[in-house]
Amino acid sequence: MIRPDRKISHPRQRTRAGASVGECRFDGVAGALRTSSGGSSRQSIIFVDGDDIRTRLLTPRECARLMGLPDSYILPESENEALFLCGDGVVEPVVRHPAAHLFEPLLEANAIALTSYGAKRLEAA
Repeated sequence: MIRPDRKISHPRQRTRAGASVGECRFDGVAGALRTSSGGSSRQSIIFVDGDDIRTRLLTPRECARLMGLPDSYILPESENEALFLCGDGVVEPVVRHPAAHLFEPLLEANAIALTSYGAKRLEAA
C-alpha cells in the first residue's frame, strides 16, 4: 500500500538551455516510456519518503503494464528486447477509446450514408 506521504515518480531526462536535467512529476501520471533510439536509456522510478530518496529500474513487465498490455502478454525473453517493445509506443487503451467513440461511429455513419447514396444512384439510373 502506498502511504499518502510517499511520492513516486518516473523521472525523465530533458535538455534545458543546453544542459541535461532530470524532471519528476508527482501527479500520478507516468511519462512516456522511451527507448535508447528515442533518446533515453533504461527507465527508472523514484521514491521520495521525506528526506529518503531511492530509485530503481522499471522491470519489463512494469513497462508493459504502463503501456496497457495485459499480464498474459508474452514479452520477449531478452530484457532489452522487451523494454524496446514497450518504449516509444502507443498505449492501446488510450487509442481504443477515441477509436470506439469517435472514429468507428463516424466510419459506420459514413458507410451507411454511402450505401444509401449508392442505392439512390442505382435507383435513379
